[in-house]
Amino acid sequence: MKLFPHAKINLSLYITGRGADAYHTIDTVFLPVSLYDVLEILPGEAAGFTCSQAKLENDDNLVIRARDLLQRERELPPASIHLTKYIPDQAGLGGGSADAAMTLWGLSRLGAPDMTREALQSLGASLGADVAVQFSHRPQRGRDRGQLLEELSCGKKFYFLIIKPRTGCSTAAMYSAWDRQGKITLEPEALEQRQQALADALAKGDSLALSGYLYNDFQALLTGEARESFLAARESLLQAGALGVSLSGSGSALFGLFSGEKERDLAWEKLGRTLPEGWRLFACESLDSPDPEISVILAAGGSGRRFGDPRGKLMIPLKGKPVLQHSLECFYNHPGVAEIIIAHRPEDEADIRRLIGQLPPRSWGNPCEIRLTPGGEERQASVARALDLCSRERVLIHDGARPYVKEEAVDACLLGLSEYPGLSLGVPSRDTIKICNEKGEVLETTDRSRSWLVQTPQAFRTRFLREAHESIKEAVTDDCSLLEKAGCRVKLIPGDEANIKITFPADIP
Repeated sequence: MKLFPHAKINLSLYITGRGADAYHTIDTVFLPVSLYDVLEILPGEAAGFTCSQAKLENDDNLVIRARDLLQRERELPPASIHLTKYIPDQAGLGGGSADAAMTLWGLSRLGAPDMTREALQSLGASLGADVAVQFSHRPQRGRDRGQLLEELSCGKKFYFLIIKPRTGCSTAAMYSAWDRQGKITLEPEALEQRQQALADALAKGDSLALSGYLYNDFQALLTGEARESFLAARESLLQAGALGVSLSGSGSALFGLFSGEKERDLAWEKLGRTLPEGWRLFACESLDSPDPEISVILAAGGSGRRFGDPRGKLMIPLKGKPVLQHSLECFYNHPGVAEIIIAHRPEDEADIRRLIGQLPPRSWGNPCEIRLTPGGEERQASVARALDLCSRERVLIHDGARPYVKEEAVDACLLGLSEYPGLSLGVPSRDTIKICNEKGEVLETTDRSRSWLVQTPQAFRTRFLREAHESIKEAVTDDCSLLEKAGCRVKLIPGDEANIKITFPADIP
């Protein structure tokens, strides 16, 4: 089972005092956004917890506490849990709370399927005030400690940039600062009017109106480096075109709201080149669904001339199934993949439709639609045709002749698209690479320490890739090259040396 705990931002956050239990009370509007961790629950294995950040593998981790809490309520089957951490901590983005919520949800589906979301939210609230809200992908108003929730309407998708400065903020320390220096900002009637106006702007999809109601009591309590970083980041976002900027939660992350996707993306590329070392910049949107939704293009239209088999290499058996089927199943089984477009040779269409017909119904995640389109004369043309059919804002492109791709590669691409508009898997080159002319004469020897061998999948924000295909007409052999030529940021992420492309008969074991 693979789950995607999502971050949240606080469009508003007012501290309203202390309750009878001595906890601070708040009135806040939570908005879930498309920045994720990945939580994998593997039933039937010995109970255990691992994390991509070893420092988080301790008993204080909310994943472990959530598991133990549910175990005290119900007898759960053994399961191992692995967390790939991407949402930054001490940021006010609710990453730890989201991990706890999805742990409760996932484990309950395995061992206590009768437990309702409300029952799980009640359990989660004992772990932290933000846990209850993270069971939903919809905006909510939170009161009391934040656990009394009222679902709100969202009239459109909203576009944000989130900046996480190097400095983190402790929630406990920020509330202590409020105890020493803070004051109640608005009387109840004025607060209700302002929160209602924010909810109305959210429901109408009015970005400009919404920007006028962004607020956070913690902003005035920042000191030292945290305050200096906030002021510098806020100015950067406003200069880049943000309609409004606010701190999220207790900080240190802050977000800028933009009028649309294009305006946000222009600012993303500008700020991505200028932020200080150690800061992180994320492009996010409000959520339409609980899981991320990505398009996948399988490039399967090549002639396979070098392979030397008239059947083409994609239908050659490999470990009991055609080469293409391995890649198709990997993406089909990933819960974040919402659609797959296969650019194919006309003579392979019947075989590909047969493979699609053999896929079992999906038991988890988004429904997945699979469509076919004839490939072009070259790979670049095939991808362009398939790209016209993509309906999601994120797209992965994969060579159909790379059958050894793993779900972890899909996860890495999905997460990385929050920080870069284009990225690719790759492995460092083991060999020295020389650049030659047509006569074979050496013109240049590359620096092996900086040379990578590029693989697929490659991942893109769809709008960036479409614009690159439209503006760059020279031939390229991979799609990242188009973004590079268009002047966009592209990042290489570590791949797997086993993820080879089937090119010659010797590549089939």
